Amino acid sequence: MRAGFLIKFFKIISFSNNGVWNDFLGPLLYLNDESLYTLQLGLQVFKEQSSTRWNYLMAGSLLVLMPVIILFFFFQKYFIQGSNILGQTDEK
Repeated sequence: MRAGFLIKFFKIISFSNNGVWNDFLGPLLYLNDESLYTLQLGLQVFKEQSSTRWNYLMAGSLLVLMPVIILFFFFQKYFIQGSNILGQTDEK
């Protein structure tokens, strides 16, 4: 019972963390100072410059995505276990 709870807990934490990390609209509405912009807003400002350097934009996008990928690899075991537990039925 406890293992199932921990797996679900880690899944909820990771999904909510991903949602907060990738939030674009909230900081866009609330922040006025460009020095306080999040990484996603910084990439958007960089893209809106007169001549976009796409290689730098793609490198920045990869750097923004790296923490999410690293967290997924660390907690991949819990994702797979959670999927297996949710798909099982108690047939006796």
